[in-house]
Amino acid sequence: MEKMDPGELPTIEYVSNVVESILKSVFRENFHKYVIRQEKGRFIILPPRYLHFPPILITIQSHPEREDRALFVTISRRIPIDSKEDVKQILANLDGLMHIEIEEIERAYDSSKDKDKLKMSYLLLSYRMHALSIQDKAWLLLAFSSAIRLDEKFMVEKERVLRKEERGGPSVEYT
Repeated sequence: MEKMDPGELPTIEYVSNVVESILKSVFRENFHKYVIRQEKGRFIILPPRYLHFPPILITIQSHPEREDRALFVTISRRIPIDSKEDVKQILANLDGLMHIEIEEIERAYDSSKDKDKLKMSYLLLSYRMHALSIQDKAWLLLAFSSAIRLDEKFMVEKERVLRKEERGGPSVEYT
């Protein structure tokens, strides 16, 4: 594999503008409501319908040799999950497009008592693409929309279960 000249990579400014234009096409008139451009090369996306979910972070990473050139675009999310939840079922609902990891952190209830710790689990979802792949706008749109639509995959299953339970009982008519 040949080493690529970092000068051939797109600038961070250019990649930021492409990412912003794709996000504007996804959110249209709601762009300013759900997308926060923190700084050059960093976006925070608030989940559209389920505001209790954590935000999606889009970061543009620079090349180690040239800080003004973009190397990767990373889409990431860190979702807290209950340690009692069936992780296999959660993972079955997700697309194969994202890289998935489970992170477990033990947090103490009280700083003086180390033995009383609460185990917290996080689902880390990320997708990293090379900066040259932004030339394919359809692929970039697919990656962004997959990260945004993850909320629906978590909620749809729970809503289906609730609807089945509601229909389970016999209908009653009052006279």
